[in-house]
Amino acid sequence: MTAFPNITEPQVAIMHSDAKTGDVLCSKFLPFTDSDQQLYVVFESLDAALKYIQKEVRPLRNVEAIVYNHKKDVVYYFNPLEPSRN
Repeated sequence: MTAFPNITEPQVAIMHSDAKTGDVLCSKFLPFTDSDQQLYVVFESLDAALKYIQKEVRPLRNVEAIVYNHKKDVVYYFNPLEPSRN
């Protein structure tokens, strides 16, 4: 699997997965099957990542997004199948 990106505060990294199966997806929302695919998408801030989720991920209805900070802590989790958490 692709290594976690080298990011610094306040940057964050998003990893995507299929909301129904939990299968990891690459940055183009396709099944992650090859280490040459981009696994993480890096943003300069949590605010920028949340805007991306609203614009690009939420409309897909079957993709979840896990947002990590520079310490690899989960700072936000979006799952379209769990609307009470979003």
